[in-house]
Amino acid sequence: MEALKRCRIPSEFWNELGAAPTSAPAAAPAGRIQLQDVQEWTKDFIKEVWKDATSLGHTKNKDGSPMRLGAGIVAKSFLQDAKLHLARSGLGGGPDQDEADGLVSGALHQEVGTWLKPEALGRQEVQNFEEGDFQDFVPTYWKEELARVDRAEALNIIQQLGGDDLIGWLRSKANGSVGGLFKQVLGWRAEFPEAVLLVQVGDFFESWGSDAVMLVQWSGLRPMARRPRAGFPATAAALQQVLDSLTTQGLSAAVFVQTGPPGTTNQPRCLRQVVTPGMPTYLHGHELGRSNESNFSEGRPYVALRLGTDGVLFAEMRPFRREISFRAGVTPEAVEALLLDGQGVAEPIFVASCNGAAQEVRKWTWMPKHRKFLNLPDEVSDSQFLDTCCKTLCSMLHQEAHPPFQRIRLESNGALQPLTMVTAANLGVLPRKGVPSLVDVMLDHDASAASRRLIRRWLLAPRGPDSVKALRHLIKTMSEDRTLTLPPLTKGPSVAQAVAYLTARTAKQRLLRDIRLCVQQIHELLSTPRYGQLLPPLLTLTAAEIGGHALERGALLGEVDNILELFDTWLLSSSSRRSPNESSDESSSEGSSIIGYQPLDLDEEGVDDEEASQWVSGASRRSQEVDSEGHSPALGSDLEDDDQPIQVEAPRAFNLGDETNLRTFQRFTECNETFRGILSLNQPSVREAYDKVGETKLALQRALHEAIANVPGNVVEMLIYNAVDNDVTLKSKPKNLRSLKARDRKMKEKANRYITSDISTAMRDYLEATQAAEAVITDGLYQLSAALAASLQTLRAVIVMHEILGSVHHHCVAGRARGWQLPQLSEDGRLDVQLMPYWLHGDAVPSRVCLAPNSGSIATGPNMSGKSTLMRALGSAALLGNCGFMAPAAGVIPAYAQVVFLAAEGDRPGEGISAFGQEALLSSTLLQRACNRTLALLDEFGRGTEPLAAKACIGALVEELSRRGSHFVVATHLHDVVDLPLDLPLTSTSLSTWRMGIRKTEDGDPHWTYTLEDGVCHDSYAWVALRRFGWPEAALQRFFRLLQHGSHRTDEIATSSPRAIPPMPPSPPPLGTQDQIGDTCTSDSNSNGSSQSHDDRDPKGQEHGSASFGRTREVDLTTTEATSTFAGDPTQHVRAA
Repeated sequence: MEALKRCRIPSEFWNELGAAPTSAPAAAPAGRIQLQDVQEWTKDFIKEVWKDATSLGHTKNKDGSPMRLGAGIVAKSFLQDAKLHLARSGLGGGPDQDEADGLVSGALHQEVGTWLKPEALGRQEVQNFEEGDFQDFVPTYWKEELARVDRAEALNIIQQLGGDDLIGWLRSKANGSVGGLFKQVLGWRAEFPEAVLLVQVGDFFESWGSDAVMLVQWSGLRPMARRPRAGFPATAAALQQVLDSLTTQGLSAAVFVQTGPPGTTNQPRCLRQVVTPGMPTYLHGHELGRSNESNFSEGRPYVALRLGTDGVLFAEMRPFRREISFRAGVTPEAVEALLLDGQGVAEPIFVASCNGAAQEVRKWTWMPKHRKFLNLPDEVSDSQFLDTCCKTLCSMLHQEAHPPFQRIRLESNGALQPLTMVTAANLGVLPRKGVPSLVDVMLDHDASAASRRLIRRWLLAPRGPDSVKALRHLIKTMSEDRTLTLPPLTKGPSVAQAVAYLTARTAKQRLLRDIRLCVQQIHELLSTPRYGQLLPPLLTLTAAEIGGHALERGALLGEVDNILELFDTWLLSSSSRRSPNESSDESSSEGSSIIGYQPLDLDEEGVDDEEASQWVSGASRRSQEVDSEGHSPALGSDLEDDDQPIQVEAPRAFNLGDETNLRTFQRFTECNETFRGILSLNQPSVREAYDKVGETKLALQRALHEAIANVPGNVVEMLIYNAVDNDVTLKSKPKNLRSLKARDRKMKEKANRYITSDISTAMRDYLEATQAAEAVITDGLYQLSAALAASLQTLRAVIVMHEILGSVHHHCVAGRARGWQLPQLSEDGRLDVQLMPYWLHGDAVPSRVCLAPNSGSIATGPNMSGKSTLMRALGSAALLGNCGFMAPAAGVIPAYAQVVFLAAEGDRPGEGISAFGQEALLSSTLLQRACNRTLALLDEFGRGTEPLAAKACIGALVEELSRRGSHFVVATHLHDVVDLPLDLPLTSTSLSTWRMGIRKTEDGDPHWTYTLEDGVCHDSYAWVALRRFGWPEAALQRFFRLLQHGSHRTDEIATSSPRAIPPMPPSPPPLGTQDQIGDTCTSDSNSNGSSQSHDDRDPKGQEHGSASFGRTREVDLTTTEATSTFAGDPTQHVRAA
């Protein structure tokens, strides 16, 4: 900039433009240069220089002054030089000159600022980076993360990263060395090479270098002084918000906190917690102020894989739960579905690098890239592999090895195999656009998110035969016995939340009361005889879910009694444990006190006494009446009821002048005594702390009484409470007493605020007493958490039992409302069931499906006649029945080992797989594992290839599945496949042929009946779908001409000539209107399934037919024909209807 300021416009510039500076004064000829032109050229020049400078991160000069100021100076220098040349050439003056004079004289810097705004530049100030733009010493992990940055402010500070200190923060220019806190930070970076470091520095958390880039990019923070440095207030809420923004993007963070006394320099620091996507909640927020335990998030599980000859050992590790659940013999396709459940999994994926696993895993294109291979010998046992995974994870997270991870083995012998991703998506277990959610239909609207997660997990990875039998028994008992009334089941804590906080010894009042309420409800269930028939299956399911030994009612009841006695010893109780529902108000309180108080942020500045006093609400006011002995319950120690209440004498009330002063004093004491109402007064330390608080409170009240008595004049509203400074002061100066100017928390004098020496001493003693009492309460909660942590397995069983009971209850309520039943499970391989689509109930017309052992069927039918709906209805009924749930089916379902649903999935160009290649891949997986206990559902197989090859593929699949004795249903439009010379085994029952029913009206229009019939359908009636979805009449005529030309059934086509086709309506109704498809299916707002209904229209109406599968006509939105006809999302029309 200094060089630019010395630049001058050369004379050649003016000569080329015909404005020689030496020419005589004359009027400017047309086309000659004006000062306004010079201003535009200067603007363009400054903008180009600015773009180059900001692309290198130079937004400040060496002296720290803004670069924009320098740009303005350069522009002013150029314009002054131009003004001089124009004056010499006689081209100055005029309106343009006056405007230019104004710019040069004063407003230029503001004008330059508008030139250099990002929107004026027309593009981002800094372009995005790629991994190859960084030096070799930058770790690969951080190259990938920095390449994801696209926020302009983060891109600017990336340019300033440099050095080889592994964090990218520039060393001090004074000596080029690293010392002090930054030396510690570099040591922590070496210890946590792939974590964002959050270091507490006073009242803030700070990060530097590449860590600051992540905060600016993902947390929305601004860099400090436009350098690679970012920070935020050291509060529990702010810290958790930043951590959430990082873990959502798959990042981890290491939190370092100060451990020395507040306000001191050279604070020692220690690692408090490593927060990852698998452990996203910070468990020590109480150290930073008020924390909210209700915002707990369990996070994603860590996954470990070990490949074997019989399949994959799939294990999930959940650090907050201290659990590792595993299952052997899982197929790679099922692993893909399990990895996609919920929010996905946390990385890295642990893989045992034995038996050539590394090479095999690299072939799985759907596998997350971040993997950690464990060097283990080939002969390592499953137990050793699981131990190694847990130890490695604890070391990575810097967690203690105790308590050890609870092992939960999910039985696979005799169980239904975990679903593949394609099957789970087509049956509504995993989300897929256009397919109704099976989980949402299975539960009523009051079911919690925990219940939905549990049900989805049971469907994705079905449990063993014992668990299925127990679940069926429990559902049958709860659904058939209408006289059975369950105990009140409130929303309980999750296993992860309880185990995490109890293990960390940081459980607070609300969580402890939620646990206590859950234990009380299970105690009532265990101790009440009328619930005896529910206990055997419930205990069996609970034991399978927690991985322990078989649970026995008497032993569990004794352990529950011990836990309740522990709660009664420590926690303050306002209800009998025999009536847990009466304590719901207490457990639902947001705060940790019986007083509804929300603290003001003490980091806030500029809050005066009046504003702070009005902001703090003294909710739950106590009685202010003084009894006959002069005692005020509002000012004394808490008189809470306990099981054996101990009364604490209230201090004598002193007159504070008027009622407003009394309320002000109450607000002050309530805000400082939030520890009340938590621990029982039976604890000697608690009672002693409360007594000390009462004594100091009485002394403070006495000092205030004396001061107010010496204030002349009106004493109304004399006391002022300031929540920021946490003090009570006087508005007026008292006489006859030594008064002092009140000071704020930064020791600055307050205007017109007074105290006396007695008030100052009494207030200091009172605040010290409340702080000591709060420390006693904190220590008591720590001891209670430690005592409960010794009974973690019992608490785990109680919470899981509570969760299972609530989930099954919601399933029974939803199932009874929809008319669902428990289908019978047969061992002889016979399928005979009456079906309905799972997303419909009420007026849906069922269809009966019968398959003998070792048999299958080929189903044909017109477009949109219900073939896909039939497949989903059959697949969901088989899945629900084999998992032990109620289903929209009545009859007999075989005990399958595998349910597979194959449908068109489209191509995968990123992996070089075409649409037919995807079909071939999925079908090959089916053929590798099909057996006599397999149900295979193939919907429109062969769409990706020509018809002749597609028919051959279908025939080969039918032959192969028949030889394996599998049940199968193939839905296709290629009706000629039934004429193929199929080579079926002699042991196989004859191949069935089904078709979807159709009849014609008097006018010859087709009418779908949606009933399942024997036989083959030879016509797809494609023109009906084309007309419904808006094809113009001219295009339809061309369709019929070409169809007649290529058809081998010319005579039959002639009978369906356009003469017999009803005329095209002027404006076809949009998809999803009542005229088109009737009522919509009952499903969640994100799912729009195919369905049909029994709804006879008049012969000339737009729609005809009755439906055996629901209330609406089927609209198969998974096909390209349906979706490509409409602009936008056609499912929106279904939702609107």
